[in-house]
Amino acid sequence: MPRLEVTVDVPLSPADAFTVATAVGEERAAWDPEVSHRRWVRGATRPVDDAVLFTRSPAGVRLLLRYEHVHAGTQFTLRMIKGPASLDAYGEGWRFTPLIAGGTRVTVVETCRLRVPILRRQVGALTVPFRRRALRRRLESFADACARRATAG
Repeated sequence: MPRLEVTVDVPLSPADAFTVATAVGEERAAWDPEVSHRRWVRGATRPVDDAVLFTRSPAGVRLLLRYEHVHAGTQFTLRMIKGPASLDAYGEGWRFTPLIAGGTRVTVVETCRLRVPILRRQVGALTVPFRRRALRRRLESFADACARRATAG
């Protein structure tokens, strides 16, 4: 399962960066190019272990994601519990590390396994450059949202 990792520094505290990263609704769609809609489902109202999110991408891909290993202001992971037929597994982990000079280093790790039974490794390897570019774009947009939040208040 290919593993991608992207890191960005943002001008917010770890707690505030965590809040931006776990946003839902219009706030999330405003900064995340991979999300057109995200909302809590199954009674969830905040990012805690076992909370479930419904996410739809601009391309119409729908996912149910479950929060795991949530440590507010420090880290969280999301694991796909239901998604498109092409995906066998998907997960992402976010880590928030305070910087000595102020701000936070945010590292996102993404893993994905395709359901393609034939040539899974080769097809998966072909998707890595596209996924890496998409993850970098997401983190750049996240950093921009954090910068706007830092200057707003």
